[in-house]
Amino acid sequence: MRDSQKDHVTVVEVLSAFVRQYAQTDGGDEGKEVKDSPYEIPEDLQAAFIVLGRRVKHEEGAPPNLSKAKLADVEAPRTCLDGAVLKGVDLEGSNLYESSLVGADFSRSNLKNVNLNAASLAGARFISARLHGAHFMRASMQRVDMRGAIGENVEMTGVDLGGAALDGVRLLKSEMRSARLDGAVLREARLADSQLFGASLQSITAWGADFSQCGLILVKMNDADLFSADFRDADFREADLSGANFSEAQMVGVNLDQTTLKGTFLREADLTGIARCTVEQLLEARIFPSTILPLEFAEDQRIQRRQEECEEEYQRANGD
Repeated sequence: MRDSQKDHVTVVEVLSAFVRQYAQTDGGDEGKEVKDSPYEIPEDLQAAFIVLGRRVKHEEGAPPNLSKAKLADVEAPRTCLDGAVLKGVDLEGSNLYESSLVGADFSRSNLKNVNLNAASLAGARFISARLHGAHFMRASMQRVDMRGAIGENVEMTGVDLGGAALDGVRLLKSEMRSARLDGAVLREARLADSQLFGASLQSITAWGADFSQCGLILVKMNDADLFSADFRDADFREADLSGANFSEAQMVGVNLDQTTLKGTFLREADLTGIARCTVEQLLEARIFPSTILPLEFAEDQRIQRRQEECEEEYQRANGD
């Protein structure tokens, strides 16, 4: 396509139509699980996909539209499909390592076991996509829209999800070590039993999110809004929760060994059965009479004084 700049728009449209016509899925029903099949992508379709992926970045003209195409197991590493329309596409098992897919639309697509390691995916849409076993290691995914996406055992080590829209996402039992999610929105997200060792979740909004049984060792959650989130049996060893809002959060059985709680807001939070926590840690937090604490802390006079101080300060600040 680099040798025929004047005609590249027509070439893209013709190749896209060819792929759509001869590689149709069953319609991309987001609620229907795609079953394993002996399907093998024909050589001509693979070739067409690869040619489309050789587009020069920032070329003029409409991006490829491959909606609902069946492209499972395609081998196209380092391809360039910025802005491509890939709604309802079946890319199960495909290799798109180090590809550039900035702003691409994968809504309702099947990305099971896809390799998107080190891919450029900033601003891409994964709404209601199926991500079981997908690999996004070290991918750039700033400001992606993954609302309602579903997946287990997703590999997201070192991924950059800064500012991402993750409302209602389900990434269960997934690897998110050293991931960056600063400023992301995760309302009602489900990340139960996932590993986020050393991840940065500063200033996230995660009302009602499920982080139960998550590994949150060395996590930075400074100034995060975690109202009514579920952290039961999570591991917060050496994490920094400074200034975070855990009001009405479920924190039963969490491990707070060497966790920083400076200014952490714990009004109506349930800390029953917390482990490896000290009085000194809790005295740095904002605790209240409504904060549910283990008996050994609740009966400590220093804790009781701190609860009264925080409650008085809260009432003054809210004009009550």
